[in-house]
Amino acid sequence: MKIDRSTKSNALNTLIDPAGTKSSGKASTLDETTRDKDSVELSGVRADVAKLVSRVKETPVIRQDKVDAIKAAIENGTYKIDGQQLARSILKNNLLDEML
Repeated sequence: MKIDRSTKSNALNTLIDPAGTKSSGKASTLDETTRDKDSVELSGVRADVAKLVSRVKETPVIRQDKVDAIKAAIENGTYKIDGQQLARSILKNNLLDEML
């Protein structure tokens, strides 16, 4: 079998356009027109998430008002610790850490 340039070209064209249809400039113009009309609408979830993220960033890591209140209670001798609640919290946190 002899392979010449025309056979290579025909084989390549068959691979590129198996249906044998020739593309015209009209298809690309149609695609450009259609592309201009396409649009995407995002739901309000993105805005809600952005608001929540900004609120989290604004919230201080240390709540100074609580720290000040506890300090004042300790200084006054009015700060009471519930031993059972403390033990429950410690156990709960340890169990969660082990599960995760």
